[in-house]
Amino acid sequence: MTRKTRRRLMKTGFTLLVASMTILMVLPLIWMLSASLKLPTKIFSSPIQWIPQNPNWDNYTEVWNGGAGAPFSKAFVNSLFVTLTTLMGSLLICSLAAYAFSKIDFKGKTVVFFLYLATMMVPSQVTLIPRFLIMGWLSLNDTLFALILPGVFHIIAIFTLRQFFNKIPDELMESARIDGAGHGRIYWQIVLPISVPALMSASILIFVRSWNDYMNPLIFLNTQSRYTITLAIKNYLNMDGQPRYDLAMAASVISLVPIILFFVSVQRYYFDGVMTSGLKG
Repeated sequence: MTRKTRRRLMKTGFTLLVASMTILMVLPLIWMLSASLKLPTKIFSSPIQWIPQNPNWDNYTEVWNGGAGAPFSKAFVNSLFVTLTTLMGSLLICSLAAYAFSKIDFKGKTVVFFLYLATMMVPSQVTLIPRFLIMGWLSLNDTLFALILPGVFHIIAIFTLRQFFNKIPDELMESARIDGAGHGRIYWQIVLPISVPALMSASILIFVRSWNDYMNPLIFLNTQSRYTITLAIKNYLNMDGQPRYDLAMAASVISLVPIILFFVSVQRYYFDGVMTSGLKG
């Protein structure tokens, strides 16, 4: 067997392996889409009918307009408000923090930064009770702002932006200072415009974390009209004492649409940001 033939066989084997893994990862999503178009009695029928003969589109109508108590559309709007508000606040706060850690010299900067990174090792469950008490003191429990306020601080986003800002030549800063620009003007007019890839990369991390958050809404929200999509989907697993997997799967499919659309719209910037910031995986 020649070297060229061995290389071709290895390439073919690797391609088949990656294709197999891709199929395994996509299979649950295909099942979810299939189940969302079936009647409850047909979901777990054997053998699995991947393409329903008579798709039940009424599942989506029932979920969006009614379903388990409050309409899913209300939870969808709540999640959209929380996610977009968190995203805007996070990009502002995280970019300011990253700029300070990258371009401003102050005593103990490296120590403070690594101490801040060390908080990543603290499980979020550990801080649940302190956060709950703080939100109670601020009279924010059972409000959407109880989810937004802690969510604007994103450690990975700060790290990503700092790595990108470190690659911006300091000569640009010095030239701006000679022209009389302060840190505010340098940050707003120089650093941010050339940091779009890193900002988009960070925005995906923030968007997905906020949109998919389940634990915090479960702890901080009590009123059903304020539920986010994750809590709304949970309701379909206990409707009138029995689970409605058909409605839960329809709601799950709807919840995927914003993430897919957002990622598709910024994916080019995301991959550029990953390559230039040093963030892997």
